[in-house]
Amino acid sequence: MINENYKKLNDADLYSLKRIETIGKDIEKMNIEQVASHCDTSKSSILRLTQKLGFSGYSEFKNYIKWKTPKSTAEHLPYTDLKADFKNTCIHLESSNQLEEIAKLIRDSDQVLVYGTGQAQRYCAMEFQRVFMQVNKYIYYVGASDEFRLLAKGLEKGSVVIIISLSGDLKKIKDIVQMMKLRDVKVISLTNFQNNELAALADHRLYAVSSDIPIGENLIHSSFVNFFVVIEYLFRKYLEL
Repeated sequence: MINENYKKLNDADLYSLKRIETIGKDIEKMNIEQVASHCDTSKSSILRLTQKLGFSGYSEFKNYIKWKTPKSTAEHLPYTDLKADFKNTCIHLESSNQLEEIAKLIRDSDQVLVYGTGQAQRYCAMEFQRVFMQVNKYIYYVGASDEFRLLAKGLEKGSVVIIISLSGDLKKIKDIVQMMKLRDVKVISLTNFQNNELAALADHRLYAVSSDIPIGENLIHSSFVNFFVVIEYLFRKYLEL
């Protein structure tokens, strides 16, 4: 929701949302004055923020968070996180209208590119290409940022670009993404389920839920299993068209 309304939000709004994220489900016990105090802002600013996100007011916003926040598991173990991530990925996909819209864009475009921003993301991009090749829909796999930059300059209106990124960080390719949007190239993001710059800029966005698992000092493991789940969901929606 933040990504979809990103252009409406200012720096103060984004700061407030980061502060609200630290509250989590406990927000159901807090009134708007308490949340405003927690965010170092005013009651009216919080009200305007909730309305920018599409809610009628603070109460609707609070109830949405209450019902959408996943229940915590009895034990915080890696396999319980994996189950919850898989379930939440499926729930999000099955409640979204993005799958059909994206499948139609892929079907109707003569030029579709898929690019992964890192090694694991590139494996996902290759899988994207592989599954669609089964139905004679060729998707061009781009394996390096320099190649992506070169190819993107030649894309025209009606082309579709799918960018796969865990974090949604756009440091290396932000200028290219902005240029493609000016040419009316449709940009589709596939990222982790979080507020991120790539999803905010994309025309359509897909999410895979992947919880970080600490595996050592300053080391975190991020699973890409559910990225493959998203690709499979999209491919099956394509088959339904």
